[in-house]
Amino acid sequence: MFADNEHTQLYRHLLSLRHQHIVPYLPGSVALGAQVLAQGAVSARWRLGNGSQLQVDLNLSPAALEQPAPGAVVFQTPAEQGAQLPPYSARVTLSPVGEHS
Repeated sequence: MFADNEHTQLYRHLLSLRHQHIVPYLPGSVALGAQVLAQGAVSARWRLGNGSQLQVDLNLSPAALEQPAPGAVVFQTPAEQGAQLPPYSARVTLSPVGEHS
């Protein structure tokens, strides 16, 4: 068995979040599209089967972006982002049914 190091703990946490917030609502899900936020930064959205919206924002650039979270934050790294998407960061949000455009 693998040692329970920092990386395996992170993967277990991410898999747990996926199992709790995404997997039950995969049936009926549809991609809503993706957009380039800036050079090295993208955002992708899906409507899940329960009507909520999943959004993944990824900034692989060295510059911070003004990009407020559109819903409840499920996961982000670094942990505290505020209204910015920091350099080299990721954020996953869920907007409940009726709370997204």
